[in-house]
Amino acid sequence: MQAAGIVCYNKFEYFSYNRTYNRKKQNMNPILTIAGSDCSGGAGIQADLKTILAHGAYGMSVITALTAQNTKGVYAVEPVGPEMIRAQLDAVFTDIVPRAVKIGMIADADSVHVIGDCLRAYGAENLVIDPVMIATSGKRLMEEKALAAAQERLYPLATLLTPNIPEAERLSHTAIEDSTSMRRAAEKILKNLDVRCSAKADICRMRQTTCCMTADSFI
Repeated sequence: MQAAGIVCYNKFEYFSYNRTYNRKKQNMNPILTIAGSDCSGGAGIQADLKTILAHGAYGMSVITALTAQNTKGVYAVEPVGPEMIRAQLDAVFTDIVPRAVKIGMIADADSVHVIGDCLRAYGAENLVIDPVMIATSGKRLMEEKALAAAQERLYPLATLLTPNIPEAERLSHTAIEDSTSMRRAAEKILKNLDVRCSAKADICRMRQTTCCMTADSFI
């Protein structure tokens, strides 16, 4: 009998392993990732769960879309319906309440509204939002209506917003060419999106530099 990569030769060993695993799980902070699935494992839900586990936390997931992609590009995207997204969120929050939530790809506006409504209803805390809009290959991953909905219903909930350079330029309507323009873009994002006072805008890496801005200071 095999469980989570462990070969158990009898029922005693199997249940002993499960008890040990469950005790460890109880001591791990539960973290929820809401994102698309990447079949190649390099991004999305798969990459998030690996990162969560690497930091000693217990990962949970709500899948917003299925993608066919690899290191060469994104070939197909199939969004998960809003009601299925709601069902996944309800299943998580009514059992193992996450200590933090990370949000990635959300393909359409209806899904944005469902996620925003659920996070508010359950009082979700410590939200890290990656405003995924365009894949590295250039394929658009977010509809225009979804972006507008996210700016109104979702991004203001963020404790930490993590756009990359192109996404930060889009959200701030500012060209980013150096650290000064990065700071200007971060300031506009915080102002335009009505982000909570504890929020930061992490305007990605540029020439080995990361600019993070709180409501009253730059880091």
